[in-house]
Amino acid sequence: MKNHDARVGDIVQLAAGGPEMRVFAYDSGGNLHCEWKGNEGREEGTFDPAVLTMVAQRDEASAPADDDLSNEGAAQALPEQ
Repeated sequence: MKNHDARVGDIVQLAAGGPEMRVFAYDSGGNLHCEWKGNEGREEGTFDPAVLTMVAQRDEASAPADDDLSNEGAAQALPEQ
C-alpha cells in the first residue's frame, strides 16, 4: 500500500496477517501510526505503508458503538521531531 492511500480513520492490516488496525496519525516520514485492541487492551504501533493492506476506508469503516478505539478527535499528523 502507498502511504497516500491511507487516511486517518481507515482500517488496515499487516499484509502478513494479524489484527485489523485503525490509522490514527501519520508522520512526516510517511509512516502510519495505528491502534488495535490486543490482549492487554489498546495497543499501537508505527508501520511503513508497504507492509500494510487496506481493509476499509474511513467512509466504509464501521465500528461497534462500544469500540474502545473510536477517537473522533484524533490528530492527523504528528509534529516533526
